Amino acid sequence: MKALLLEGTNQWKDMKVQDKETPRPEKGEVLVEVHATGLNPVDYKIATNGHPNWTYPEILGLDAAGTIAALGEGVTGWQIGDRVVYHGNLQKDGAYAEYAVTTAHTISRIPDSISFEEASSPADSRLHRLPGHPTQAATRSDRHDSDPRRSRRCRWIRHPAGESGRQEGADYRFRT
Repeated sequence: MKALLLEGTNQWKDMKVQDKETPRPEKGEVLVEVHATGLNPVDYKIATNGHPNWTYPEILGLDAAGTIAALGEGVTGWQIGDRVVYHGNLQKDGAYAEYAVTTAHTISRIPDSISFEEASSPADSRLHRLPGHPTQAATRSDRHDSDPRRSRRCRWIRHPAGESGRQEGADYRFRT
């Protein structure tokens, strides 16, 4: 498969598309054929200093959307070809590649009304609003509400952008 590879710490400006072996899903994982990836600021920030568990070359890309290409052992409730979105973790290769592996419990179905591009950017802030995500367990699974304040699974806090501590300011959603 083709992948955008980071060759070492603080070399994100010199990343190149190269060939790498297609990963295989292990127990509880799925292989996703990546159709779109989000540009998460964490990707380039962590690329500057690296991660203690990385062995280079590394593939960045935390936020991705695509179709399931293979199921690992024990994965149920999903089929090859399902449209999914996920927010990965830094312990595994990311999604700046043709294929990526993630855990089955962290993927969400993408409704047909949402494109791969919309779903993957930014995945971490909209995952809980997609039907089938673990945080939707206490809500109607078929509901996709454009106003997250109506969800029973999230609440609002008052917190200003870019500052620490609780002060008067803009509303920001967080999961409970």
